[in-house]
Amino acid sequence: MRIRLERKLSSCPHHLCCTVCDRMFESGRVRTLLHNDEGFIQGDICPECMRLSVETIQYKIRERAMVLLEETDDSGNTTFSPQARAMELLDCSTENVKYPQFYHWWLVQLEIFSRQSSDARNFTGIENWEYKGRSRKAQDRSWRERLRTFFEKDESEK
Repeated sequence: MRIRLERKLSSCPHHLCCTVCDRMFESGRVRTLLHNDEGFIQGDICPECMRLSVETIQYKIRERAMVLLEETDDSGNTTFSPQARAMELLDCSTENVKYPQFYHWWLVQLEIFSRQSSDARNFTGIENWEYKGRSRKAQDRSWRERLRTFFEKDESEK
């Protein structure tokens, strides 16, 4: 399992349900998402569960899966049944948890700042200025790509 940080989109609800403890929590500008080893999102994680140890997170996910296995599903939908979700969580609970590094948080904060400044430029009408022959949008895209490739190389070397 990997915990990833992502910028919260405007379409995202303000209150989210934690995958680990099943409690509702308010999300800030950054979402913490739990991904399994295959890269599929399992759900959001609340700030309290982010402070837990790897073993405690795995234990709580197994507990939640056991509760879901006991629920009855009257809809007949096998894809999103509580039992299918429980099996996903049980598989996920056997994986080792990898927490995000500080620079991941920093990159998300940069992305948020970039988005806010881009919105401000669009609002004021100065979004199309050029610097050294490149448009502002091309510059934003290029520095993000350079940072991502730099940090992805760093992660793959570990």
